[in-house]
Amino acid sequence: MNSIFLNKKNRNIIFAVIGLSLLISSCDIANNSHTGTRHALVLNSPLVNRGNTPADHVIEISTPSYKDIQSLYESADTDIDHVLAAEHTPPAFLPKQVPGDFAEIKETEERKKTFLGFVLLPIQAVNATLLEERRHLIALQAKTKETPPYPQDVQDKLDALAQSYGGEATFENLLMRIDEIPASLALAQAALESGWGTSRFAAQGNALFGEHTTSLEHGLQPAGLEPDHDVKVEAFDTVYDSVASYMLNLNTHAAYQDFRTMRAKMRKNNQPLNGRKLAQGLLSYSERQHAYIEELHLVIDHNKLTRLDQPLVIQNAKLKN
Repeated sequence: MNSIFLNKKNRNIIFAVIGLSLLISSCDIANNSHTGTRHALVLNSPLVNRGNTPADHVIEISTPSYKDIQSLYESADTDIDHVLAAEHTPPAFLPKQVPGDFAEIKETEERKKTFLGFVLLPIQAVNATLLEERRHLIALQAKTKETPPYPQDVQDKLDALAQSYGGEATFENLLMRIDEIPASLALAQAALESGWGTSRFAAQGNALFGEHTTSLEHGLQPAGLEPDHDVKVEAFDTVYDSVASYMLNLNTHAAYQDFRTMRAKMRKNNQPLNGRKLAQGLLSYSERQHAYIEELHLVIDHNKLTRLDQPLVIQNAKLKN
């Protein structure tokens, strides 16, 4: 039985669905059918590879089963089909862990749809965080003289951002690095790298993007390798840490400079970011190179994921009574 309790003091709503609890702070009930925009959840800045925390207003939930994802979409008065068609905004909650039972969905298209509906939520949360940081940086640039030396408080901010995102502490460099990864591309990579959420690494370590590590503490051993083998698949405490690490990787690693240059050119020309086109900048992501890019294109095209490469706009959620 669904139930809603209103705390008038702090306007928090505790919304219980099928035994799960989620917290919504300062969230008004609003229309959910804003075609062409997407609302988003935000993590605290700056992003880090692990140990990210949701902002105070963000709903964080546990999702031990894929059924919980489907139920929570319904409880937000929408469904995964409408969201993936970009006809409704995604519901305003942030899953903490990858459900361990995606493989139990026998119908292939249903499994794929449910996985995409799940991973879209942390993708939009991390992208929203990047775009919020980018917005502040652009605003700082607008009120600062064009050439250095900058006032000390401005330079301190640039230095701090360069510590997080790499490269020179300049507006040009940081604006190239602090930007979103189009949802279509992130979704396609998560699907391929995690076997649509069914891999052992996804279920046991929230590992959606096949990142490697030499850490004994944070690595999962691939099958067929000796236990003391250096290379392991990096595991994460939360699914949004996995997404944040992946996006920081694309935004900072030298191997993806072409990707960042292509994205910056789209921004300069006032073009919407297109994940399908930007996939061309990820030849170094896989040893399969061009074959991998072609497979990303197939996933994006077959599932019509470019519909989700829309300007990211923060909206409120609509909840079903």
